[in-house]
Amino acid sequence: SINPYEEGEVVTRTGERRWISWSNAMLRDRHGRVVGLAAIGADVTERRRAEAQLVHEALHDGLTGLPNRALFLDRLRGAIARGRRRSNYGYAVLFLDLDRFKNVNDSLGHLVGDQLLILVSHRLHQSLGPGPGERDTLDEAATGPNVRISGAQTTPRSESDIRVNYWDPMK
Repeated sequence: SINPYEEGEVVTRTGERRWISWSNAMLRDRHGRVVGLAAIGADVTERRRAEAQLVHEALHDGLTGLPNRALFLDRLRGAIARGRRRSNYGYAVLFLDLDRFKNVNDSLGHLVGDQLLILVSHRLHQSLGPGPGERDTLDEAATGPNVRISGAQTTPRSESDIRVNYWDPMK
């Protein structure tokens, strides 16, 4: 038995990876015996890329590229569920507020405020290193970037590590 519809990745002679959607059919003789297979493939690489871009845009902030609240909540739910299943699994949530950020927007304009958000988000993102499990999650709320951490920590970070990495991201 074959799968009548499937998608798979192929590598071209030039080394490029392409996604192909296959429609497959068994060929049978007049007695019902299988004598071959007919398959037709269509390159769906661009469709796959467009779908991935739509998913990314739905789950990330357009300005900073940070995960949005929906993605953060999904990752937090996952961390909570893993914490319930595994006694040695730890996670933490940390909220960071940019004091007087509204003053930046009001006095210097939204363009400067946007540039500041991008700078802060990049610096915070750089301070988050990959953990042994999933990466820490940095997301953005309506008022600016907020650090939210979720992930397995087989070697827990110390409080001083968190202060260095999260409280002083502008160094």
